[in-house]
Amino acid sequence: MSKYVDYIVSLIGTNPLPSFITLLKNSSNKTKVFLIHTENVNGTSIGTRAVAENLMEVLKEKKKGINVQLIPSDKSDIKEIIKVIKKIQRLIEKDNSECLSRKAVLIDYTSGTKIMSALFYNKFKELRSDKYMFTYIDDNSEHMILDDGDKIRKIPISDIEKEEKVAIEDISRIHGYKIANIDQCIEEKIETERGNTLIYLYPRKDEKIKFINKRYVEVKVDSILLLNYKLYLYEVSSEKEKSKCKMELFILKDKAEKIGGGRSKFYYKCKANDKGLKALKNDIKTDYEYEMDKRLRILNKEFTIEDEIKKLKIDNKF
Repeated sequence: MSKYVDYIVSLIGTNPLPSFITLLKNSSNKTKVFLIHTENVNGTSIGTRAVAENLMEVLKEKKKGINVQLIPSDKSDIKEIIKVIKKIQRLIEKDNSECLSRKAVLIDYTSGTKIMSALFYNKFKELRSDKYMFTYIDDNSEHMILDDGDKIRKIPISDIEKEEKVAIEDISRIHGYKIANIDQCIEEKIETERGNTLIYLYPRKDEKIKFINKRYVEVKVDSILLLNYKLYLYEVSSEKEKSKCKMELFILKDKAEKIGGGRSKFYYKCKANDKGLKALKNDIKTDYEYEMDKRLRILNKEFTIEDEIKKLKIDNKF
């Protein structure tokens, strides 16, 4: 298959990162993109239109001239979702009828609701056309799974990053947050041993990096890293008591999810003694179970962010 496709149909959920990676990898400035989002419903259901708008804004800057169309869809009504699928099929077929060649279409069903993903996959698969391809991001293995009709390929996200570079603010912006004091920050780019770019951003003075959204909600962090499209927040605390450290960790988790989504990671360093750190780790593990093992590092007093950067440079992962 060609490096880029002519159309991408992407289901938009609350986390825009999987869609962003898919769009970066498979689109050119001539690609037509359909972002399928849900709408707010009478205050009972929060839609994903704002997420789609953030994604579209950043994508248009990364891929100059790209055609992006937002299409609303019900999140659970089967008949309504099928109507949206048929609408997209008609739009694509109309375009194709005006061309001599059959153009490639990629269906990204990573996000959206389970019903949406199942219907979009099955209804496009039923067309039995070799121009339709299917993809999803497997976050656990950190691969893009691509079914191009001939075979199923697994593409490491780290390989995609080598070709499609992004900034820390690109990731925060797709989540709705800009860096308010970027001119007061220093950025270092470090090449890992596997050829990826590790970005380290920290403030020039004894301040914090300030992220802000359109509603003027502010998020402040000590410093931040970016590797393979995932943000790593770093926070240093003067607290010693377990209960206060635990509360700070809840707040740090919230910060990470606001600017980097549900798969962002974070480092936390406090002044608790070894016994206190062990108790803190046990409490967090009990509260969050499996999830936090992959997302949180509680650092001992002797460890610094520079030590962690050295490890990331070698290991290329958290």
